[in-house]
Amino acid sequence: MSLPDAVRLVAGREPADLTLAAPTLPLLSAETGTWLSPDEATDAGRWSKTPSAPVRWDVALDTALDDRKYLLVDAGPEHQGRADLHLVRGRDEDADDAEVFLGALGQLWAHGAPVDWAPMRPGRRRTPLPGYPFQRSRHWLDSTYTETPAAIQGDAANGSAAGAEPELAAATTEQILSALWSDVLGIDSIKPDDDFFLLGGDSVMAAQIAGRARSAGLRFSPRAMFQHPTLRSLTDTVDPDATRSTTQTISASLRPQAPATEELPLTPAQLELIADPAVLPDLDVPLVFRVGDEVAPEVLDEAVLRVVNHHEALRVELVERSGMWEHRRAALDGPVLIVEGREGNGPTDPAAMVDTAVAAARGRRAPGRRAAAEAVLVDGGTEGGRHLVLLVHATAIDLTAQRLLAEDVTTACRQLLAGRLVNLPAVSTTWQTWSDCLTTWALDDAVLLERPFWLDLMRRTGARPVFASADGNVPGAPGARGPVCLLRGTVDASLTGSLRVVQKRERMGSATLVLAAVSAALADERKGGGVLIDIMDSARNGEFPGIDLSRTVGRCTSVHPLVVGTNRNDRTRLLGDTREALDSIPFRGVHYGVLRHLHPQTAEALRQLSVADVTFADGGVRKEETATIRRTPLQAVPLGDQPLGEPALARGHALDVRTYRQSGRIHIDWWYDGARCAEETVQCLRDRTLATLRGFVE
Repeated sequence: MSLPDAVRLVAGREPADLTLAAPTLPLLSAETGTWLSPDEATDAGRWSKTPSAPVRWDVALDTALDDRKYLLVDAGPEHQGRADLHLVRGRDEDADDAEVFLGALGQLWAHGAPVDWAPMRPGRRRTPLPGYPFQRSRHWLDSTYTETPAAIQGDAANGSAAGAEPELAAATTEQILSALWSDVLGIDSIKPDDDFFLLGGDSVMAAQIAGRARSAGLRFSPRAMFQHPTLRSLTDTVDPDATRSTTQTISASLRPQAPATEELPLTPAQLELIADPAVLPDLDVPLVFRVGDEVAPEVLDEAVLRVVNHHEALRVELVERSGMWEHRRAALDGPVLIVEGREGNGPTDPAAMVDTAVAAARGRRAPGRRAAAEAVLVDGGTEGGRHLVLLVHATAIDLTAQRLLAEDVTTACRQLLAGRLVNLPAVSTTWQTWSDCLTTWALDDAVLLERPFWLDLMRRTGARPVFASADGNVPGAPGARGPVCLLRGTVDASLTGSLRVVQKRERMGSATLVLAAVSAALADERKGGGVLIDIMDSARNGEFPGIDLSRTVGRCTSVHPLVVGTNRNDRTRLLGDTREALDSIPFRGVHYGVLRHLHPQTAEALRQLSVADVTFADGGVRKEETATIRRTPLQAVPLGDQPLGEPALARGHALDVRTYRQSGRIHIDWWYDGARCAEETVQCLRDRTLATLRGFVE
């Protein structure tokens, strides 16, 4: 029976005893995009008009998802739209199909969806696992003779509930610190001469205590806890003049408060970019969004302001003092959006929009100062439309942070347009906490144990820069920068598919294959021996107890050296050596940055050794702009001519190699300094790399 015939029968009540009943499941109308009421669902006349009515699928989908009762599950490989999770891997993803599917089932289960796990575990039993890696457990025997001072714990006789947060009219500095130590360490009683580290404390806990003490008005760095590990000595070290008062409420010390304007310590990843102060202010990373007609500039400005204030790394400004740049907190409470092309006469090309936004932002910057995040609304008229350009300084963003910002700005716009309060996902670890941890690790004995590993790696025989001559000289004047040039390389779809077989056999990702091929090409340029390359990794991929950077906006990049390409003529050994070299790097290279930039003695030793003039980075999957099935007030616009992540050659390298997957192909972008690298040399390197990749499948 055809649909028109079925509708005719329903509308004409044929047969006569046909009774329409209200649906047992919620039903959305494709005509209005709203939920059907029982009366609407049983209206025969309404159903007779449905086949000829326009289908508003996007509006109906928005209605279903806005209730937050449903998840949008993508069951295809294209990964279009704003799906919450994907049952199969995308075409460009380096992942196992079974792992992706099981991971999606786990996410569905975590969101409350019923999943029948019985087929997955026949004859097996469930085992509880810790909530996070290296979960700590207390093994202290509580004494029945120990009395906790009533001034700290509260008087049980007054009927205070067990576990309730202690409240006091006032407490001394020592009492505040004692309460913080007790809360973080999980120990009820802290004595004045107790040693923080002998009680089980570590560098991460020290950073947490310093951050929470700062909210209570006590100013000291995590480093102070290494230098003064007992409660008494730390109390004596804290300067009363640096606090708001010599007495504070304990409850205030346990609740986060807005910090005062102050300097924010620079992390090793940020210090990597401070090497050349002349170019530092202009290291912009642009994010471009197409703005829907329903979004007024005032709404967009409010959304951007909420997002910037939500992420600590964006609430700063770079300030030049005596020729050096510092990060200082900035209070944002006013408009942040710059509007360009108010008469609709702005540019229409995305690249031109970025140029316009950069010019507008730089024209408003005061000398020696710039905000970490700037927003420009570029109006291209009816032809070009309106586009939001976010200019985030390279010290405050990486690839993951770009995705988080795109999600948060879109979410804030949606909530404001719906008349709801802006409620963004919580930040996993604050930027202050991460910065404090890195600073503290410079004094951690476990980190110092890595120093011989890095010194031996960089002293390895034959490991030297690629573009250095036999006498160690590098072409080009010292410190001179030439034009930034780009040469693209693409692996065709057929070879990319064949390389997936090699990836499964060797148990490595496509980026590792490309790194091996690039190192072989560079070793050929060097005429033998291993080559020294700086690898751009991410601290987000490391396992640090108590630290979760999954929703932390900031530059969480880690840069570390690697010697590769020593067996370039043996393809099997080349792949194995590259994999082993990467696997040997401890903690994703994060501690190398700590030693190089925050530990003076190690930094001096490393400065005496060769530095790499080539850097390599994996950009993951780069999505193309596609039509989405879900209407959204902001739509991200890919910038094909912009480097993935930080600006190219931002750290002074001669060659910057970045690989990514897009449209079922492996892409390799070769960014190079025109003053130090000849175009013919880079072309030769590209051709050798592609030839080596073809050799992997032969």
